[in-house]
Amino acid sequence: MEKSKKTDTSFIASMNDDLLHNILRRLPAKPFAFASCVNRSWNIVCNHILSRPKMVSAFSRNSDQLKAVEEAVDKALSEPIRPDFVIANITCGNMEVTLRL
Repeated sequence: MEKSKKTDTSFIASMNDDLLHNILRRLPAKPFAFASCVNRSWNIVCNHILSRPKMVSAFSRNSDQLKAVEEAVDKALSEPIRPDFVIANITCGNMEVTLRL
């Protein structure tokens, strides 16, 4: 009986962490930073979120390649929690033009 009670408690705790993770990862940068200061467990969840890369795909149909790149990069930079660390992979049909961008 005692073991099942501990299992139930740990299951509920992990469910709470999953729910907290799901909520915190949707916050903009400033509220996210405030949330990380609430308590130790929230800080651990926030650090876990920041340690996992977030993949963002951006796409533009603009015929001007420079403007298309600007649109795609602006979209990608508007979404990450930590916009100071973004890896951009820019390609188009013409590799020579891509290298000049």
